[in-house]
Amino acid sequence: MFKIIIVLIGLFIVALIGLFIAFHFIGNSEDKKSVKELLDNTYNSRFKKRGTSYVIVSVVGDKVEYYCYGYSTSKTNPIQTDSMTMFDIASLGKLFTSTTVKVLDKSKKININEPIASNFKDCVGNLSNFKDVTYSHLINHTSGFPSLPENMIEKMKKTHEAENPYKVISVQDVFDYLESCKNRDTEERSIYSNFGYGLIGISLSLELKQDFEQIVQENLFSKIEMNNTFIPKDGILPNNLIQGYTADKKPAYFWFDDVLPASGSFVSNGKDLANFILYQFGYYGDNIYVPNDMSGWEHEKKVLNQPEYYWHNGMSGGYYSFLAIDKKNKVGVAILSNEAKMLTYQQIRTFEIIRKRSLKKQIKNFDIKYFV
Repeated sequence: MFKIIIVLIGLFIVALIGLFIAFHFIGNSEDKKSVKELLDNTYNSRFKKRGTSYVIVSVVGDKVEYYCYGYSTSKTNPIQTDSMTMFDIASLGKLFTSTTVKVLDKSKKININEPIASNFKDCVGNLSNFKDVTYSHLINHTSGFPSLPENMIEKMKKTHEAENPYKVISVQDVFDYLESCKNRDTEERSIYSNFGYGLIGISLSLELKQDFEQIVQENLFSKIEMNNTFIPKDGILPNNLIQGYTADKKPAYFWFDDVLPASGSFVSNGKDLANFILYQFGYYGDNIYVPNDMSGWEHEKKVLNQPEYYWHNGMSGGYYSFLAIDKKNKVGVAILSNEAKMLTYQQIRTFEIIRKRSLKKQIKNFDIKYFV
């Protein structure tokens, strides 16, 4: 038995040495490649295999670079994707909503910590069930509202999965739910809520007596040169919007949402997302307040010597998007895809490739999954 234990320990040590050598070799070989070469390995192969198009945005300090893969039009008339190609960014647009709320609060147009119920006094008879809810609760997903209320889900079930599930929802459905706030959690726990973010848009419109998109355009987009980002309406889409596809590569319907657009109904492109990242780093500070707090973002804390970062993503019927920033080192990445398929591995690897090069040193303790 003792000999067997010794042999097993020996094999374990040999395996560890092998892993060390393998990771050392991988690290050295990757260090010799450019960012473009490393990204090409991933995204060119995915385009060839799945036909999916991508636009990758890299922001390091004030330097912006784009890495584009695939085509924005049909095979019969192929046009290479570029920084101006439009994508549905879905829930990534929640960042625009939360940022606008913070800008409005700073300019004293609203109070982020005051309850919003009074804005609905002419639309909802019973305000008592959400009398304590503030904009701060809504942007932090601590309002207690479900992802979507049951009355809306029941109506959406009547819509075919591949079509726009939001087309059957009306603003009256919102008001009807607020009468009872059924299944609302009152413990201020974190519950991701599309309804909560959609409610921000309705509340702002009632309070400021403006269309939600107009509020965002005037208070955010116009200040940081996001000239191509907007909410499509009335069935009209931009000419350079790339066709989206489902995860099984079928052409997808575009998800118009006229009722809860603040939850994520924006279309955008690489150029505008680059400007949004630059804004987070303070490069538009002379034009607009730059929030210091990162409420509304997902947060990955510092682990060992890997810097912390903030991120958000979004997925609709035919699109996926991802954005991450390291505010301390001023490194940001955005990924736009015309397929409703998460890029869990690719998005983190892309961010780490660009961040690692920007810091000019190899990030140690790199997670093994990044190499699998």
